[in-house]
Amino acid sequence: MARPSNDPRDFFGPSELALAAGITVRNVQLLRDNGLLPEGNGVPVLKRIAFIGGLLAAGLSLIEAGRAAQALSFEPRSADGEFRSGLGFVARKLPSEFTSNNVEPNDYWCHRWVNEAAEQGIVTYKRRSAMKGDVVIEIADRSRVYLGHVGFDEFELIGEISDWGTPDMTCKAWFDLPEPTEASEAEAKEWRESAVGLSRINISLAIRTALDAIADHRKERLSRA
Repeated sequence: MARPSNDPRDFFGPSELALAAGITVRNVQLLRDNGLLPEGNGVPVLKRIAFIGGLLAAGLSLIEAGRAAQALSFEPRSADGEFRSGLGFVARKLPSEFTSNNVEPNDYWCHRWVNEAAEQGIVTYKRRSAMKGDVVIEIADRSRVYLGHVGFDEFELIGEISDWGTPDMTCKAWFDLPEPTEASEAEAKEWRESAVGLSRINISLAIRTALDAIADHRKERLSRA
């Protein structure tokens, strides 16, 4: 399938990263200046900034969201260590003509392949819609962070937030917390179930939505060229 010669592919400029998180280009640079984004302008930074956008929607400030995303972003099953969009599972089922052996099957390419197949009616891809297995985090009472997946009931404590809404806000990830015991796991489960306020962020959907927005932006730009 022919690709435009000026196709930026899985490289994202500052304006596209800003679009992915719903922030300004200046704020993208602010995150970089504070060391809160992965190096480069590839898929990992896009996924991280989409996660930050989700945390902003939960009420964190820009720097707080960047700190929390930096602390919590750890996905050993992902090649880049960032959370996954879930589109890899869909792309694996596509006919070979929609995929390429010449590129790494990262989340950008999986999104592109799935969309191309959807345009031909091979698969169904519904925007702004949760998918089974999506990575979800929940923040209970602005202090404890839990990870789960859409369609599954189990949530595990993966982080703790201190001093929410202050300049001293910190987020400790699971590897900085004490080794869980049966009693502490039961207490953490009860805490989540009895939370007064529970903020939910579908990270996989945030990444897909960011990819959708960038795809639309690029399509519109090419149509004006």
